[in-house]
Amino acid sequence: GTFAVGAVGTVVGTLVAWKVVGHAMGTLGAMIASCLCASYVGGSLNFAACAQCVGLEATEQGGAIVAAAMAADNICMAAFFVIL
Repeated sequence: GTFAVGAVGTVVGTLVAWKVVGHAMGTLGAMIASCLCASYVGGSLNFAACAQCVGLEATEQGGAIVAAAMAADNICMAAFFVIL
């Protein structure tokens, strides 16, 4: 129940954010956004699995982008938890 509502809200929020600022995220933006969404629903393991599924790691800068996005995700979530 509650998890499903949160997961759907996260996906909807990601789609809305993509429509608003997706153009500024570059050519790999959709891949990065989907990985961040997966992380918010199921944690860092989902981020890594999504990155592999969408082929983000296979791109020219993939490894560096995955590492940077994962680090940014962890820092932002840590800050969010401190605020809570």
